[in-house]
Amino acid sequence: MLADLRRYVRELIREEIGRDYKSVQTMPMNFEHYPELIVVIDFLSDGKWVAHIKPEKQYRGYTADEEIKYFNSKVDADNWARQVADRMRREIMQADSEFPSFNMSRLPKNDR
Repeated sequence: MLADLRRYVRELIREEIGRDYKSVQTMPMNFEHYPELIVVIDFLSDGKWVAHIKPEKQYRGYTADEEIKYFNSKVDADNWARQVADRMRREIMQADSEFPSFNMSRLPKNDR
């Protein structure tokens, strides 16, 4: 009985850690729902999967185009799409930032 209660509480805590209570959507945000990107993973008639990722609009300082790749399984397509979407999102955030990137090599050695 006590072990079941502990298991239930642990599952509840694990689920609640990833939730976002500041927005209407309370589920964790994943790569398919990044507002900066359009991510499409689709099954083709020949049995392959296609992953297509492109920026939603032109961002200042970001010049990359869309990326498309074909896969034999949905797992492979999801994995590749997640990695590319994360990389593209980081690049967009860095390129669209109002602040220049910080260069550690310009600091004196004592401050590094």
